Amino acid sequence: MGFTQSYPSSPEKRAIAILCKSIETGITFFDTAEVYSMFRNDEFVDEALEP
Repeated sequence: MGFTQSYPSSPEKRAIAILCKSIETGITFFDTAEVYSMFRNDEFVDEALEP
């Protein structure tokens, strides 16, 4: 939610970098919903998990 709504928005590359770092540190659960900018956060998670 924080990447696209309710807080100052993060640039796309920064959001993906944060998600990638989270994955590197062992975080495995990302909770998102369509209400947060119509799946935009899902797209960030997809891009971070792609590699």
